[in-house]
Amino acid sequence: MDTDPQKPAITESTALGSHFIRGLIGLVLVAGGATAIVSLVEQNTRDRIATNKSARAMKIVAEVLPSGNYDDDPHQDTLLISDSALLGSDEPLPAYRARFNLAPTAVALTVVAPAGYVAPIRLLIGIDSEGTVTAVRALGHLETPGLGDQIDITKSDWIEQFAGRSLSTGNKLLALRRDGGDLDHISGATITSRAVTEAVRNALKYYEQNREQLFAPNTSAQMPAGEP
Repeated sequence: MDTDPQKPAITESTALGSHFIRGLIGLVLVAGGATAIVSLVEQNTRDRIATNKSARAMKIVAEVLPSGNYDDDPHQDTLLISDSALLGSDEPLPAYRARFNLAPTAVALTVVAPAGYVAPIRLLIGIDSEGTVTAVRALGHLETPGLGDQIDITKSDWIEQFAGRSLSTGNKLLALRRDGGDLDHISGATITSRAVTEAVRNALKYYEQNREQLFAPNTSAQMPAGEP
């Protein structure tokens, strides 16, 4: 009869080790499954976010370009432009071109108003082939709720007053009344109002100086559709 006193200890140790390994394998399988689920959810969420951003971009671009005045897809006829002085950013910004029978009719410029009250204000400005503003929309800002946020079309119609304006609209200066023009400012938000007005004026100057480049023929080198 085997009476080796070490044998029970070895058997118990082996059983404990086997149990530990099985538990470890279980944890690895659970962790792997959880990681796969998280990855799948993240991928689906990312795709949804990208789709929502694209839909938002298409909606806003359509709001600033003259309806029925183009037969191309501005999201597939885009150009990256940059000008720190007139566009407010050193980073490339998207411009969306509209054409009818290949002839240029309008462009939507993404610009930044760096002198916002709280932070820079990102705008999308539609300009037709004659150099006239078709519409302006605020894309992103951190202006004060109830005051500066009135630049948002969902908050007020203040920003609509830029439609139809150009650098030389009669004798009207493209500026706030208090700056010698005839544009109204947002009550309690003069800094915000002035920043947006200056950005629109600079966008028109950029258009005037770069019209030929803006309406160059579309090529495969252009930027794909995306968010302004």
